[in-house]
Amino acid sequence: MQRIKGNVTEKVSGLQNILSALTTKKENAVYVCDTSGDVIASRTAGMQSHILCRGYNPKEKIQKITNQPIY
Repeated sequence: MQRIKGNVTEKVSGLQNILSALTTKKENAVYVCDTSGDVIASRTAGMQSHILCRGYNPKEKIQKITNQPIY
């Protein structure tokens, strides 16, 4: 497990570096995150994300970004 810090651009780069280091395709990876910036970073990196609605952004804000139901 890796921890990625920074703004969206830094997170995208971090995600790509981790995928490369693990020789894993982005289609086979999932980013577990808790902020709207994380969702944007995962989409920009071409990855799926699973969002924990308890961090910096409430469920309603994340749902507006994803346009998907949140359970």
